[in-house]
This record gives sequence, C-alpha cells and structure tokens, in this order.
Amino acid sequence: MQRTNGEQSIYDVPNVLIEGDRVRSFIRKHPLVSVEEISTSTNVDVEKVKNMVKLGLSSKHENKILK
Repeated sequence: MQRTNGEQSIYDVPNVLIEGDRVRSFIRKHPLVSVEEISTSTNVDVEKVKNMVKLGLSSKHENKILK
C-alpha cells in the first residue's frame, strides 16, 4: 500500500518496537550469550541492547549479563 502526503497507516510499527522484539526473541532462544553477540545477531546497536537489558531485568540478573 503506497501512501502520499505523509500519511501513516495504523499498521506502521516504530522501529524501536521492532528492534525490541528482535532482541527479546533472541534472548529467549539464547539466554546466555553476550550483549555484543545479541547486538551482532539482531543488528541492533550495542548501547540499545544494553539499555533494553537494563530495562528488562532486575539488578540481580543485570550484573551477570553486562559483565
């Protein structure tokens, strides 16, 4: 479906949601990989992955993953 005049479809999903979904899905399948490997495998910037991990985990688990 092509749009003109800058119209947005209700089906347009912000990129941040797509990236978050890729990261969550990858972590569920590979829970013990490094942040760098998550970043490489999902094509999401390392800093974004770190922020997602910080937001998604308690500080107890955060320290194990981010080291």
